[in-house]
Amino acid sequence: INDIATGTFSRLSSPEAATSPSWTPDGNSVVYTALGTTKRYAVWRQNADGGSPAEKLFDALGFTLQSVIAPDGRSVLYVGYADNDWQIFRVALDSPTVATRYVDHVIGRLPPAFSPDGRRVMISSGDGSGNNAEVYVRSYPDATARVQVSAGGGANSVWSPDGSRVYYTAGGKVMSATIALACSPCRSHWPPRSERCGKRPSSA
Repeated sequence: INDIATGTFSRLSSPEAATSPSWTPDGNSVVYTALGTTKRYAVWRQNADGGSPAEKLFDALGFTLQSVIAPDGRSVLYVGYADNDWQIFRVALDSPTVATRYVDHVIGRLPPAFSPDGRRVMISSGDGSGNNAEVYVRSYPDATARVQVSAGGGANSVWSPDGSRVYYTAGGKVMSATIALACSPCRSHWPPRSERCGKRPSSA
């Protein structure tokens, strides 16, 4: 944890090989992927003040690199390697022993990104060969609705705070796309329009 006010760093995680930290919605805890107690990968939650041991939320299926908690704090998406493919699995925290496949053919090193309202997820997905990765927006928790955002490759995706735009890198540039919301609060449609921001991605 980096304390911005004091400029100090402190180690938070205790399990080995910790990666992909994300804040819980209340900002009091951090969820991350690390080795489990039996050397399997697991997803953990730990208080941000470090005052208590990490809590294992669930064991993951196979080798796992990335995890992120949903904005409502009720489910987690994680990227795991299973059946010779990188896939994203969904786990509801009230049923942590059940992992449901969300999507497959994703890029294992890139985490999924929830929209601020938790109704959509942005992912980088390929053709199954590890090549031709593009940025897509999928509906959540059901991934049936899919819209391709990028053209010609894309990675490192983030949402704007209001969920109206997405940003990603492609060809050494930062790209953006508008996400248009439908009038009904229960539906959304995405005719994304990609635009070059004219900036190169920061190396920081």
